[in-house]
Order: sequence, then structure tokens, then C-alpha cells
Amino acid sequence: MSITSKMTPEIYRYVKACGKRSLIETKPSVINKHTKLSYSKQSQIPKYTKQEIDAAKKRYNRSSYINDVLRTGKIYSPDTNELICTLDYGIQTAPLLKNTVVYRGITPPKGGFTPETLQKYFYDNNGFISTSPSQDCAKLFKDTYKHKGILMKINIKQAPALKVCDAEWLFGRNFLKNFTHKKINDELYEFNQII
Repeated sequence: MSITSKMTPEIYRYVKACGKRSLIETKPSVINKHTKLSYSKQSQIPKYTKQEIDAAKKRYNRSSYINDVLRTGKIYSPDTNELICTLDYGIQTAPLLKNTVVYRGITPPKGGFTPETLQKYFYDNNGFISTSPSQDCAKLFKDTYKHKGILMKINIKQAPALKVCDAEWLFGRNFLKNFTHKKINDELYEFNQII
């Protein structure tokens, strides 16, 4: 097992930006007492080609397992880190959506929704945020055979979004941190971006 198999995406980006294969090969100028690297995030973001971004979108579209990995906080494999970093870069460099409405369906967890689970799904979500310009498409991800889920109507003033396919737009991790929401009814919440 290589050393790079035990890194978070942030450390992986740093190592990759340095052109190295492991953290041991890098010489960070400062490591603080919490073992976080000190560097300029903008200068350390690896660049990816359109082909690499397209390949990452296809992989994500086939299986969004990556969100399960991100939400659990596990240490990631080099392959998973590469996928996360490619999608991060693709979203950061994507065209801005302006004055747009997208939708997201959320399947209810076991035990239903509580204020704590809503906080987790809405604001403490470390995964990528999959949305759709189609309300009908988003509704397909909302309900289970026994329980009604939630439909999120997201009003975007301006944000970069990666088009995965015609029915899916992908936003960055923790994207909804800059939004407020109001409950319309038990199955519909409306979000408004704060700029």
C-alpha cells in the first residue's frame, strides 16, 4: 500500500501540486500543531483537462458513491482522491449559473426527518450537491415505497455548476452553507442564496 492511499483530498491536492507521490517527498514550509499543512490553497490546486473532467463526470454519473465516502469522513484511496479533486476543479472552473432555479430530491433516512437530520442534509453536507433543472426529475429521488421525502427548490443568484448530463447539475461540497431556507410544506423546502 502506498503512502498516498492514506490522505484526505486536501493533503492529496498539496502533494499532487508539489509534483510528488507521497507526503514524505514534500517539504511543507510550516506544519502546525494539528498537522494541517500551511499553503496557499489557490496556488496548490492541480489543473485538470476537459477530458479528465468529462471522465470524472461520467464516473460520478454512473455511481455517486463518492458522496457516501465524503459524508463519512473516511480516509480516501488515491483513485477516490483523484476523482474528488477533479470534480472540485471542474466545479470551480465551470460556468456560472445566474438567476436559476434547480431542484434536489432527498430520500428520508430511517426514522424519518428530524431537525438534526435536516441540518445534516441541508447544511452539514460534505458531499457534492446533485441537482436537476427539472422538478419532475428531482422528485424521482425524493420518495421511497413507504415514506415521503423532501423536494428542495434552490434559487441560485450566481454559482459555478458542472453539467453532468442534461438532467443533472453538480455543485460543490457544502454548497448550501450560503443559503437560507423556509419550509413551504412537509415535502417542499425553498432555499435562497445569500450573496
